[in-house]
Amino acid sequence: MAGIHNFWPLFYFIPTIFFKKVNIHFERKLKLLDVSNINK
Repeated sequence: MAGIHNFWPLFYFIPTIFFKKVNIHFERKLKLLDVSNINK
């Protein structure tokens, strides 16, 4: 159990960083879609 207890921050931080990157990518795509809709 001690080994798992030492590793739990990795399981917390890695998904957080991953989701932040995905969110930034997703927001850029949404902005691009908004711009293309406005141009039409």
